[in-house]
Amino acid sequence: MFPEGILDLPPEREVEFSIDIVP
Repeated sequence: MFPEGILDLPPEREVEFSIDIVP
């Protein structure tokens, strides 16, 4: 469940975001 804003970001940004979520 991510905000539409995330889908608007480029794939690289999404990958960094996922890594940031991982502890």
